Formats: sequence, structure tokens, C-alpha cells
Amino acid sequence: MPSIELLVSQSLDPFRIGLLLVLVLTASSTAGNLRPAIPLVLGIVFVAVLIPLTMQQHDSGVDRFAAVVGGLIVNSVVVGFVVAANAVRKRLGKTGGNS
Repeated sequence: MPSIELLVSQSLDPFRIGLLLVLVLTASSTAGNLRPAIPLVLGIVFVAVLIPLTMQQHDSGVDRFAAVVGGLIVNSVVVGFVVAANAVRKRLGKTGGNS
């Protein structure tokens, strides 16, 4: 499987997106007590390793190392979008009540 197809298939994986969404929501809810950067980075790595090692078919022809590296890239992008959307949601929630 070429690398572009691998990245597209990983970016459209609903299980991956759900795990990363819950990761960001959990990190943002505990941000008052903890710095959210370390749990986010560890979660990105955990999901990138977990999915290829547990769900990949052996006959798909995808190298596990390539799947983990692609997962790191996709996870970082997805978490970046979710963190940005969460920040916008919080900002709109704060300014929306003042008008």
C-alpha cells in the first residue's frame, strides 16, 4: 500500500478519530491540574502504536513501522485540529455570553 493511501486510510479511521477526540477532551478537562502537552504527546504515540499492532491484517502488505510513522503524522494533525476547534469553542463560549 503506497504511503498516501496509508495516510488517507488512517485519517478516515473512525476508531482512531474517536480515541483522539476523547484524548483531547480528557486533556482539556484536566488542564487546570496538569499541563496538557505531555498527556497529548503520550496519547498520540500510544494510539499510533496501538492500532497497527492490534488491528492490522497480516496480509495487507503494510509494514508495521510505516503504519506507526503514518499514525504519528495523522494523529498529530487530527489532535492539532481538535485542539484548535476546542480552543475556538471555548473562546466563543466566553465572548458569546458578554453581548
